[in-house]
Amino acid sequence: MNRSFSIFSAVLLITIASAGNAMAYVDPGSGSLILQMLIAGVVGALFYFRKAFHSLCSLFRRKDKDDPQNNSK
Repeated sequence: MNRSFSIFSAVLLITIASAGNAMAYVDPGSGSLILQMLIAGVVGALFYFRKAFHSLCSLFRRKDKDDPQNNSK
């Protein structure tokens, strides 16, 4: 597996290093779509990590005796 990763890395590096000019452009529709996908990815990651952060913090949070949500009667 290590050898195949090395070969893949070498081929990828050669491909990227030998790329020429594309003579293309990004029209405003494509640019706004790319920007929208980036913003959606960032917002989605923030919501995911917020939930993971809160669940991690709840493991270390001290439970109060006076809190009505923590009564298990």
